[in-house]
Amino acid sequence: MMHAAPQQASTRLGIVNLRAAYGSITALQGVSVSLAGGEVVAVIGPNGAGKSTLLRCIAGLEPVQGGGIAVDGVSIVGRSPEQRVADGLSLVPEGRHIFCTLTVAENLQLGTTTRRDGRAACDEDLARVLEFFPILSERYRQRAGQLSGGEQQMLAIGRALMAKPKLLLLDEPSLGLAPLVVRVVYDAIAMLRAAGLGILVVEQSVRQALRCADRAYVLRTGRVVREGRAAELLAASDLEGSYFGASA
Repeated sequence: MMHAAPQQASTRLGIVNLRAAYGSITALQGVSVSLAGGEVVAVIGPNGAGKSTLLRCIAGLEPVQGGGIAVDGVSIVGRSPEQRVADGLSLVPEGRHIFCTLTVAENLQLGTTTRRDGRAACDEDLARVLEFFPILSERYRQRAGQLSGGEQQMLAIGRALMAKPKLLLLDEPSLGLAPLVVRVVYDAIAMLRAAGLGILVVEQSVRQALRCADRAYVLRTGRVVREGRAAELLAASDLEGSYFGASA
C-alpha cells in the first residue's frame, strides 16, 4: 500500500456562497462546501446540478461571479489553474484527460511541472504512486492510449498525486468503469484518506460515493439542498426519490 507524504492537519478548503454561470444560465447559486485534510467529502446530485462546475471553479478552470474559495483561510480567487496546483489542489477531471500519445511515464512526469522541491523528492513520490497502482509500473513504457479505461483512471489519479497535493478533487471517478474496477478506485480513495489526504469527490453514483465519504452535500439546480454525515444520508429512505427521481 502506498503511504502518501504526511499532510498538514490544518489543511482546509473553504467554499462560501460560490456563484457561477455560463452566459445567461446560472450554474451555481450560493454554494458553500468545506473539506479538511484526512476526510472524504462527496458532492452528489443529478446531471445539471452543478457538480462538475463546482470542481472546475475550485481548480480555476471556470470563472466565478461571486463568493469565496480559500485554502487554509487564504483566498485563491483570481489565481491561475497552475498557481492553484502549486497551492496544493489537484483535479482529476471527468473523462480523465490523459495524453494518449505519451507514455505512462511521461503522463506521470507532467504531474510534477509545478513542483520546485527537486528530482529526488519527485522520484520518491513516483515510487509511491507505482507502489500504489502496480499496473502502472507494468505499463510504464506503454502509450497511455493503450491502457484500459480503469488503467487510465489510475493513471489520471497517479498524475494528480505527482503534484504532491494537499487536497484532491475527483470528478466522476467511476464513470464508465466496470464494477470491479470501481471497487479498486474507491479502495485507493480510502487508502489516500487514511494517509491524511483530503478528497472532494463528485459522483452520480450516489451509493458508491456515500459508502466511501465521511460527509456529503446534495446539489440540485446549483444549490445545496441537503448536507450531513454520509452514513445518515445513505440510510435516508427519501434521498433518491426526493432529489434524484426514480431513475436514480
